[in-house]
Amino acid sequence: MSHWTALEQADTEGLFQLPSGRRRRVVVLLLVAALVLALGGWGIATVVRACGGLGSGVTSVGGECVGVSDSFVFDEDEYAGVMSRITAENASIGQGSAVTVAVLGSFTTDDTSAVSKAEMRRQLAGAYVAQRRHNTSGTGVRMKLVVANWGSHEQEWSRVVDGLVERVDDEDPLVAVTGMGVSVTQTRDAARRLSQAGIPMVGTITTADELTAVDGYFRVSPPNREYVSSLRSYVQRTKGLKRAVLMADQGPASNDLFTANLAEDMRTAFAREIGLTPIIQFTGTQDPQGVQPNSFAVKAVEACRDDNDLLLYAGRSNDLAQLLNILVERCGHRKLTVMTGGSDDLGRFRDLSADLAAANITLVYASGADAVGWLAGQDTPAAFGDFHKYFADAGLGDDTELDDGAVMSAHDSVRVVSTALELALEEGVTPGENTRHDVMQAMSSLNGDFEVQGATGDFSFQVRPPATGDPVGKPVPVVSIPQARQQGPTYRTEPGLIRR
Repeated sequence: MSHWTALEQADTEGLFQLPSGRRRRVVVLLLVAALVLALGGWGIATVVRACGGLGSGVTSVGGECVGVSDSFVFDEDEYAGVMSRITAENASIGQGSAVTVAVLGSFTTDDTSAVSKAEMRRQLAGAYVAQRRHNTSGTGVRMKLVVANWGSHEQEWSRVVDGLVERVDDEDPLVAVTGMGVSVTQTRDAARRLSQAGIPMVGTITTADELTAVDGYFRVSPPNREYVSSLRSYVQRTKGLKRAVLMADQGPASNDLFTANLAEDMRTAFAREIGLTPIIQFTGTQDPQGVQPNSFAVKAVEACRDDNDLLLYAGRSNDLAQLLNILVERCGHRKLTVMTGGSDDLGRFRDLSADLAAANITLVYASGADAVGWLAGQDTPAAFGDFHKYFADAGLGDDTELDDGAVMSAHDSVRVVSTALELALEEGVTPGENTRHDVMQAMSSLNGDFEVQGATGDFSFQVRPPATGDPVGKPVPVVSIPQARQQGPTYRTEPGLIRR
């Protein structure tokens, strides 16, 4: 008789009614606790590190609660409202009649994190809206959500990914991971580990080109090269943008794939406009030793040279507000266009519209979403209206919550899983230990008649070799502040090449 069988026969408290994967984790924790008591308190600090109590799956590491949970609230002030809805939705399903989808990201943050808690709250809101859509659609197999926090800089990615892999054998098995943080090396390494475990992923805001090469990695945000292609198209049909300077975050934070890829793509696409002009380099705030205001001001003023029409910005949006404020103050009211791209909808910069107009500066960005324009009926995606109704019914805020695109992109990442699951069920798949493989196969079939009807537009995935998980047919709107109506048709993503 095995130790596990003996424990099951001795169970009188219903412990072994838990799903098998978590059952063993709880038993191990209880044995550890018993050992600590037997040793007279030695190592007790290890036990009390559990943020949500023994068996919660969440542990305090370096002052941050990290791990995987279906109910733990990583910050009461920021996440309590949406987590209460997710917990209630999960509880309404019961055990053994659902699949599980994880939302992975940095739900604890600091001043140098690439995302804020507000952005992560909006990602959770979007995931919940998609969960509710799926569970009310009558597909027959409902969806639970778990939240996975790998720390403010994804520093605990290995520990948390291991916790996710353990859940593939649960009674309600893990079938996909969404979110996936931002485009840094930790995300790439985590994606490779999940790929090895056969778990499909759907990135919400990740845009680094090289993530295309990871098997099983899908995403709703186009890669950087597509944002740059959209900007290139804009420049070609806009008069007066002839000479450019590239300003790139190339500081010690060498793990930032996003800024490195964006700078490379801009340098290639705008080689004619840049010419021999040296790149202006700076160290962004994502680096823990971050940007110094005085040195950043000197760097920014370099871009105000009289012969530059265009400032190409390859950095994080966290630093963009400071750059714009410096340009407004010091560029002498000469005409200048600041251009950037990425998954963020920079709608929050509309507050600077009057200052930018007075300084004769225009911010132009290629984005994964344009909530303000779409709500006004400007080239609105076909399925945006359906999403907006579900969002309003969820009661998680007004339309200003949509400004940065996080709600919509997170909704669409879970929507990919939902659409793939519906397709797999139509093929006769039943939830079980291989469901994640069936979902991955179905994701690869999301093309042609099986497009994803997303809040940010209808899209599919490339099927002809080399197959990738990058969205095809996805709109990439170009937005300007102060606002000006986009000239010409909206750029749409095309099949691309894998970069290794």
